[in-house]
Amino acid sequence: MILIFTALIIASTITLTENTRVSMKVIALPINQIEVWGEWEIAGYDNKLTAMKYVQGDKCDDKLNRSSTVVLQCKNGIFGELSEIKEPSRCQYEAKFSTQLVCHNHSLLIYPWLTGAAKREWDEIYTSYINEHIPATDLKLSLKYLFIKSGLLLKPKTQLRQAPVKVKPKSSLNTCDIQVIQLRTELQSLREENARLVAEMKKLMQEDD
Repeated sequence: MILIFTALIIASTITLTENTRVSMKVIALPINQIEVWGEWEIAGYDNKLTAMKYVQGDKCDDKLNRSSTVVLQCKNGIFGELSEIKEPSRCQYEAKFSTQLVCHNHSLLIYPWLTGAAKREWDEIYTSYINEHIPATDLKLSLKYLFIKSGLLLKPKTQLRQAPVKVKPKSSLNTCDIQVIQLRTELQSLREENARLVAEMKKLMQEDD
């Protein structure tokens, strides 16, 4: 599942793309990389994804790297909406992303996205738990290892490879004019991509029904 959205905030544009990075584009200033895709947030290690986590951003001070947590919620309409952006603690950001791509009951379920081998392991874990062969603590631990192997969670102390920042050639145009042109082009591309994703999601929903 790919979620792409752009929100214009004051004079900046924050772009979020799953499996790439979060970046902030400030008019007349260079691109400032914030974070790269890290992992999903899974509440209680149950069968549902709740948020996307971006980690290992640029240095915020001598000790901290920036990170973001983006909570997903349902909203009808073609275009997604980024809202409630805040910084609850230094260099740690939170936001909500509302989109119809997660409105379907199965959109954020983990099990349907697992491979055949991972599903079998999942079934074995829950069978052992239901038959009282393992306690709840072992259930959560076993699921955590399964999610790590499936790429949903990061291994401890994982160092992510950051996507390179492209350096754009100089131009005789005013920097602000260039930024406006770029933002318009990107916005159009995002609209087209979002429309494509919505069509694919509707197709999947029809197949499920």
